[in-house]
Amino acid sequence: MRPCAVFLMLMLTAPLVGAQSTEAFRAMNRPVPPYRIMGNLYSVGASDITSFLVATPEGHILINGGFVETVPQIQENLRTLGFRLEDVKILLQSHAHFDHAAGIARLRELTGARVLVMEGDEGVFAAGGKGDYLFGEEYFWAPCPVDRVLHDGEKVSLGGANLTAVRTPGHTPGCTTWTLDVEDGEKTRQVVILGSMSINPGTRLLVKPSYPGIAEDYAKTFRVLKGLSGEVFLASHASLYGAEEKARRLLAGATPNPFIDPVGYRAVVAHGEQVYLQQLERERGEAGVGRPPGSVHVDVPATIDPRARYLIYLHGRILEEQGRQAVSPDFGPYAYDAILAALAERGFTVISEVRKGESGLPFATRVAGQVRALLKAGVPVERVTLLGASKGGYLALAAAGELHEDGLNVVVLGSCGGGSVALAPRLRGRVLSIYDEADRFHPSCRDTFARAPQLKAAKEVVLKLGLDHGLLFTPRKEWLDPATGWPP
Repeated sequence: MRPCAVFLMLMLTAPLVGAQSTEAFRAMNRPVPPYRIMGNLYSVGASDITSFLVATPEGHILINGGFVETVPQIQENLRTLGFRLEDVKILLQSHAHFDHAAGIARLRELTGARVLVMEGDEGVFAAGGKGDYLFGEEYFWAPCPVDRVLHDGEKVSLGGANLTAVRTPGHTPGCTTWTLDVEDGEKTRQVVILGSMSINPGTRLLVKPSYPGIAEDYAKTFRVLKGLSGEVFLASHASLYGAEEKARRLLAGATPNPFIDPVGYRAVVAHGEQVYLQQLERERGEAGVGRPPGSVHVDVPATIDPRARYLIYLHGRILEEQGRQAVSPDFGPYAYDAILAALAERGFTVISEVRKGESGLPFATRVAGQVRALLKAGVPVERVTLLGASKGGYLALAAAGELHEDGLNVVVLGSCGGGSVALAPRLRGRVLSIYDEADRFHPSCRDTFARAPQLKAAKEVVLKLGLDHGLLFTPRKEWLDPATGWPP
């Protein structure tokens, strides 16, 4: 990753260009021999500025055009492999920066191919780089018509080859990671061609952001990238995935194919996310804003801060039946929004949604998925709490049973009963039960705890407020204090 960082620093100090103009750029654009990576996928670019050919019987797809000076290399590389540039039918790109896109206009002239660009980059691309949030006044190229604007998840198909355009914004608003399946002997493998996730010097995320929503875009990108297999790992810069060494081993006959590198892919993505989080922290410190306050979300937030405390709140059954403004004839209004606000005021990032209809165990599976998303983003499990009221408590316990996480915090309000006893053998984590002594449903977790040998911690708090099941209908200090302070 260091060559890319050096390159990006030099981009800020180089003179006005529409092509390669410094020794560093020329070093990245040195001619290198082309080679078949796997199946019908070929490397046809320069030393660090990559270009990939997907060959099909009905014509070819070319991903990334490099600098203007890269075009003759691409043409010669195709000829070396036995292909003709004139047979390229579709031109794709990773993002609208001149080291990857400046050659596309010339390639379009030479081939008559259609140019497809992801939404968010189409304007900058068509204007030849002008309007880019960082480089638009310094680095530009010949304007190029865009024949089709792509959208996230859209397919690009030709001659039996099917590529998926995955929008991974931040580096540019329309930065695109491409995925496709290729044949590797008797196996089919997923190729990931990473667009970019780096943060160029001069980019701002929070205070006077380089473009509105850029911090959220980067957060989305890392969530998306972590969801891809990265089985065969490629990128817009060869140095990012160690192409030179892998190609040497491949051509020497190494097996398995050295480009099968999911471990390397995960490491690169993890490093990129760490750099992003460090910049967020620096910008917060510069602005004197400190840690972000608690907040309320209907799902896992776009920006996941591993240092925040997350609380997933699951409401009682009455909201399934009556909706957000539910009112009990016995206990009055269910103060759902006030409960969420009270939890957020205590510094939690609160995640909660109003369940519709008769929600059962599939919803618990959904909650378990939300927890996994937080953990995958680097949130320690000890900073995650499931808080469920009445039926919501049963669902919280069911989710905990799916997760098998000893450090998970679970709080249930007036929730235990026969159903929770059935969940006991699978329960893991640290569970706190709170209920009113006068609760007509007698929702003690005592029997559940007795049958849950894998629990790391279990405690029951019995309040004597005479509120019956209405205890959980309002954000009362008596249950908020123990719930938000668990474990002590």
